[in-house]
Amino acid sequence: MFTLYMIFIIIYSSDVPEFRTHAKEEFMMASKSKTILVIDDDESLFRSLRALFHAEIGKDVLIMHAPTGRTALAVLEKEFVTVCIVDHKLPDMDGLDVLKVLHDRYSYIPSIYLSGFLDEKLKEKALSFDYGAYYTAEKPFQPDELIRKTLICLKKGGRNWANKMIRDYADTHWDPASKKKKIKREACLFTICERIDKASGQWTSGMLARDLEVTPRTIQTDIRRLMELGKPIYKVGKKLFLRKDENKAK
Repeated sequence: MFTLYMIFIIIYSSDVPEFRTHAKEEFMMASKSKTILVIDDDESLFRSLRALFHAEIGKDVLIMHAPTGRTALAVLEKEFVTVCIVDHKLPDMDGLDVLKVLHDRYSYIPSIYLSGFLDEKLKEKALSFDYGAYYTAEKPFQPDELIRKTLICLKKGGRNWANKMIRDYADTHWDPASKKKKIKREACLFTICERIDKASGQWTSGMLARDLEVTPRTIQTDIRRLMELGKPIYKVGKKLFLRKDENKAK
């Protein structure tokens, strides 16, 4: 999945140079982020979780503590948080209220809901569409089970952050007309590559231009673009081939 995102970055940054410097750096930071926000007023539980995560996940994971719901919301405004672990009872807010805010404002951050009173009704409510917890865990929790759930959430959270940053940057820098143009151009590149792949040696630039209703110059530009992206397209005379069919051309 991360490789696919990087292919997007390579294609996009070549067309929008400023993306290469600022947004790409933020994208890399967010997609590799391992930040867990523990929202619980129990200091001893936080220390236990921090020790557990550092031992089982690694010292590179950042464990942050928010003893109240309001503190948590302030942290979320400023930090790349990958996963939230939310306690059911907080001094200033109900844990479900925190889940609701997470779901409404930060749906890209997966959450694990902790409770010492986790009956089926509460579990179903926390996991429901309205509150959106990704997992629940009952206190006292099983360390192995919590680690398993947290690792899954870290992976999902990293992907979600990457998706969010791509969408945000596109919304900021692309107007609707340029979005449609970009999508149409990428679809054209895919079509050209697909047709040469299926009928290698049977297409020329002129034939593709007539078929796709564009100029031969546009097709030649698109073929150069595909070659820059690593597609093994080459010519024998006017015919277009993929590298796998080179022996047939000879």
